[in-house]
Amino acid sequence: MTLAKKLGIKFPMTLMDYAQLVTAERKKLLYINSYHKGYQWSDSIEKGLLKAKAVIETWQPDIVVTSDDND
Repeated sequence: MTLAKKLGIKFPMTLMDYAQLVTAERKKLLYINSYHKGYQWSDSIEKGLLKAKAVIETWQPDIVVTSDDND
C-alpha cells in the first residue's frame, strides 16, 4: 500500500475486502504426491511443478499467478 500511495494508485474499498498480504519473505512449499509413480495424471502434474520451479528459480518473479479449469 505504501508503494501504491507513492504512485498515486487508489484501490476501491470493495477490492480491499479480497486483498491478501504479499511479502518478499521466502516461503517454502512441500508437495506430496499420494499416487504411485507411473500414474500418468499425477506424474504429469509433478513434471509441471518441476518445470515451473526451474523457471521460478531462473527468473525469480515477485509474484506467480496460476490458473486451472475445473475439468
